[in-house]
Amino acid sequence: SGLKIEKKCSFPDHYPYDRLDLLSLEKEGLRVGVDYLATTAKDGLKIPSNLQLKLPVLIFEIKVEMISGEKTLWQKIEQILRR
Repeated sequence: SGLKIEKKCSFPDHYPYDRLDLLSLEKEGLRVGVDYLATTAKDGLKIPSNLQLKLPVLIFEIKVEMISGEKTLWQKIEQILRR
């Protein structure tokens, strides 16, 4: 058995989560019957350490691996940096 996503909530990149956002997410999670909240490690850092939630939060590390096109990517980056 694996994880099943019950509901997805998206926020803009670099969104400054506050206590009310997290409590609202938890309230919705409890309403739909989830066992956990989940987020990326980047956003997990924004969760206040003193915030006590009823639901545990799973924090996922995301690793990006280039399978092809790395040389082209670096060439484009170098072109941009030379401008």
